[in-house]
Amino acid sequence: MSTKRARTKSTTSPLSRALEYRGLLTRVARQLDLDRTHVSRVARGQRTSSRVLRALLAEVRRIEKAA
Repeated sequence: MSTKRARTKSTTSPLSRALEYRGLLTRVARQLDLDRTHVSRVARGQRTSSRVLRALLAEVRRIEKAA
């Protein structure tokens, strides 16, 4: 019997562009004392966390303001 994995839809997050900022996920993870993979999953829309989302948005605003 063959088992096939179901394909999952690619999720698009409002933070997808932010993932291009080098070091963003690591900085946020360190600030919140969380694993970088958890922060990455929140940024990609695979997980939900209002705390992580707020920190990501604040960091993106800080970066874009400096640019």
